[in-house]
Amino acid sequence: MSPNSADFQFCLSFVLRFEGGYAENPSDPGGATHMGITRETLSAWRGEEVTKNEVKDLSAEEAGEIYRVKYWDPCRCENLTAPLALVVFDTAVNSGIHRAVMFLQSALEVPADGIPGPNTIVAAGACDMEAVVSHIVNLRLAFLEELPTWDVFGAGWTARCEALEKCARNLIGGT
Repeated sequence: MSPNSADFQFCLSFVLRFEGGYAENPSDPGGATHMGITRETLSAWRGEEVTKNEVKDLSAEEAGEIYRVKYWDPCRCENLTAPLALVVFDTAVNSGIHRAVMFLQSALEVPADGIPGPNTIVAAGACDMEAVVSHIVNLRLAFLEELPTWDVFGAGWTARCEALEKCARNLIGGT
């Protein structure tokens, strides 16, 4: 993937590496989750209440469709350079779409409204990507550290953010 093309499949594979398989951790407010897709998200996607077994049986293809429609597209990742698309997409999955776009806008020093409009996209195309990537990752970690589940999930979130920044920096460098 070149730094100028946002590749959904590449970014999705990064996300799935950290979201993992089926889990039902009592400390996770999302409850039953598979590949990062919660029971609530899958129910909304399918338009009907789903069971834990249906979450467990979620296919990688359907998870990918959910991630593209519910996270990638609303963040307009296809309009971002690869490093920024990766960081914004992974942040949206882990911390929410609105928050991911707000972090991007804050890093770009454009008005932060959580909507990835034309000004945000133009600024993202002309930014110091290394600085913006670091800024977003730092904002994300600061947000995560304030969550009541930090003691349970903090080490994993920190490792994910470190891997994310490293991967984005590698994309910036073209490696």
